[in-house]
Amino acid sequence: MGEMTVRERLLTAYSGGTPDKVPFGAYHWSVCYRKYGCFCWMHEMKLAKEYGWDVHIRLNTLPKPNHVLSNYVYNIGPSPTEQYHSFYEDLDEVNMTLKIKRGKKVTYVERVIETPAGALKDVTEHPIPGTGYGWLPNPKRLEPLIKGREDVERIRYLLNAKPLKNRLEDAKEIIEYVGENGLVITTLYSPLDYLLGEAMDQTQLLTLYYDDRNLLEELLGIFQEFALRSVKPYLEIGVKVPLMGWIYASPSYGWSPVIWEQILYPLLKEQVDFVHSYGAYALFYDDGKMKDTLPFLKRAGIDCVETLTPPPVGDVTLSEAREIMGSKVCLKGGLDSIGVLQKGDRESIERQVERLIREGSEGGPYILFNSATISWETPLENVEAYVKAAHKYREKYRPSQVKQ
Repeated sequence: MGEMTVRERLLTAYSGGTPDKVPFGAYHWSVCYRKYGCFCWMHEMKLAKEYGWDVHIRLNTLPKPNHVLSNYVYNIGPSPTEQYHSFYEDLDEVNMTLKIKRGKKVTYVERVIETPAGALKDVTEHPIPGTGYGWLPNPKRLEPLIKGREDVERIRYLLNAKPLKNRLEDAKEIIEYVGENGLVITTLYSPLDYLLGEAMDQTQLLTLYYDDRNLLEELLGIFQEFALRSVKPYLEIGVKVPLMGWIYASPSYGWSPVIWEQILYPLLKEQVDFVHSYGAYALFYDDGKMKDTLPFLKRAGIDCVETLTPPPVGDVTLSEAREIMGSKVCLKGGLDSIGVLQKGDRESIERQVERLIREGSEGGPYILFNSATISWETPLENVEAYVKAAHKYREKYRPSQVKQ
């Protein structure tokens, strides 16, 4: 077997084939920022060249749902990051009033969004960057956007944003530039991720199955249509892998196997079939517990599952996942981002990398990846130890030489 390009290697793994060597990479934005002061796709390519890993360049679907439903980043004014007045000008018949009150450690943000069907309102409390856990702590939602059935017709108006055509042209240029040196992917969120899961209170959402199942199914249907509509332009221009973020649908979020069987599985199956209709590969992402959902993923026809977070945060090992998913589904992940990559030393990192590459390659395709984004607290020397070990052991354990 000759040397594959990065794109060939990744697509071979995603398609259930046998690559020339185990692809590897990481969710690396904090590393990119610390090294270069930026984590745009061009600096991602620069980092990939430096580390020699198999890079994914991710294009978010447009319109990006959390521009209007959550807005994680508190940043008023023109900025390449997400901001409160991003994309409201693209919403027909919608006006928004924004009130901001800044305290010593938190910023309170109140939005009142006027639609022809009535007003929506939410209030969030945002920790000021650097005052809590992580680089940019998640906000606390004090008042959700959707409170009941009266908000169903109102929320539809927030999902009518028009994709920016120049962004689609940019995507084509990025694909051409990246070429065989990486794989350009996109995102396909579950109807919960950054959508209904941001717009409604978590407790109310989890109990809605029992309180008003019809309302739950109606809301999920609305956001499912939006998710599929948003990813369609990228599939049409030939993006081969959408990363299907299903974190908010995870058992770690609180959903039971019964709700998965009756409510969530049909939505997953619809997304997988939609992706396959374009000749693309369905990559399922959940960085929580996955053991109970893996049988659903196999039944739905998922092509690759990640992040296979090990215990105690997750609940499944690579060998267990392989037994459930079979030999044609690609496994991706397994590297403990906190316990090993952040808090470990060179020796422990090397041991886990060797084990993962050896075990992951047995019985089917595998991509070595971390279980969650590399934290800002992770020493760069640990990242470099991971890269060095990955190069060493993917040469030692070539998939074609490992028992399949």
